[in-house]
Amino acid sequence: MMFVTDCRKTKAELRAELESLRSRVAELEMRPDTTESDDRYRRLMQFLPDGVRIICEGVIVYVNDAAVALFGGKVPEDLIGRSVEDFIIDGDQQLVATRNRKLRKRGTLPREEQRRLNLAGEIIEVEVAGIAISWNGKPAVLSVMREISARVVARAELRAAKDAAEFADRTKSAFLANMSHEIRTPLNAIIGFADVMKNEMFGPLGSDRYAEYANDIVTSGRHLQSLIDDILDLSKLEAEAMEMSSGKVDIARVIESSLAVLKTRAQAGEIELAVRVAKKLPALRGDERRIRQVLFNLLSNASKFTPKGGRVSISAVANENTGLRISVVDTGVGMREQDLATALMPFGQVKTRGRPKSQQIGTGLGLPLAKSLVERHGGKLDLKSAPGKGTRVTLRFPSVRLVA
Repeated sequence: MMFVTDCRKTKAELRAELESLRSRVAELEMRPDTTESDDRYRRLMQFLPDGVRIICEGVIVYVNDAAVALFGGKVPEDLIGRSVEDFIIDGDQQLVATRNRKLRKRGTLPREEQRRLNLAGEIIEVEVAGIAISWNGKPAVLSVMREISARVVARAELRAAKDAAEFADRTKSAFLANMSHEIRTPLNAIIGFADVMKNEMFGPLGSDRYAEYANDIVTSGRHLQSLIDDILDLSKLEAEAMEMSSGKVDIARVIESSLAVLKTRAQAGEIELAVRVAKKLPALRGDERRIRQVLFNLLSNASKFTPKGGRVSISAVANENTGLRISVVDTGVGMREQDLATALMPFGQVKTRGRPKSQQIGTGLGLPLAKSLVERHGGKLDLKSAPGKGTRVTLRFPSVRLVA
């Protein structure tokens, strides 16, 4: 390279011109030869684990080895020169055309799951990303593809398993509901006739032992009836078939009526009963029978698991910000924190060391049923417990449910 300058220029001018020339030389050195750059570019794409295709004017002009393997070829020439339409599934042409229009408009497109045909005409599931480039001066598209057939199959199997599980759950709920109805009808007759015999409505039975047996039949029958009612209600909730009424519920009155299960033990001095209900407690919009059922279940549990000399308390407060909060607290044996989730599962049985065997008896439906009924009212049931310290169950109903 020849450099000519005017000898009359100052040293500063010569220095500036030299620096400009050095910058130009450095720029030229940084700019690689086009052929060499293309070679490096091609070698780089060959090492990519994903398939790379370049499509120009609807024809495949370049593929790397991964793309050849992806489409079932042996050498690049199996794909190069073929129309891209040969690999599009019938019915997907519009989808691909829409994607290409977006690509031309935006310059790039993120990864998207699509289907393609391989050379054998088989469908392959791929994840495709694209970028608009220039190929020999013409607009072209560079696509990067990754096979995801295994992922798609696994996802379909998971969806099928989920659908099967949901169907089985619905079938179970329907079966329990139907069986509960079938059992309830003869059970009502058993309880009714046993009650007639116990009260000797049509004359003496002839032996005191018969009256005792009749009383046992009535007691056991009503216990079984209560269990069947809980199973039926839980099945309806799971099948979303339970009809809920919506009216003004006087919470203070419902609490008072629900305390009957505890009053006998409290009057006998076996437990201490504390009731704290805020004055002028607003009404709750909901199903009164179901709210009473929830409170009865919670108070029954508290009575059952609180030993003599223990204490059971129920409180209710409400305000516009936090809504209605009802708490039932007992001083029973309590549960470990890791057992709380089990207690809230249908038929969940939590055995706590130190609890009498008589207190282990239960269906495991009371808390799950109460939780579901509260949630159907837009509320939440919180359960806290600790061994030796008792259990606290808190019902929270949103302020939108309050009625002035």
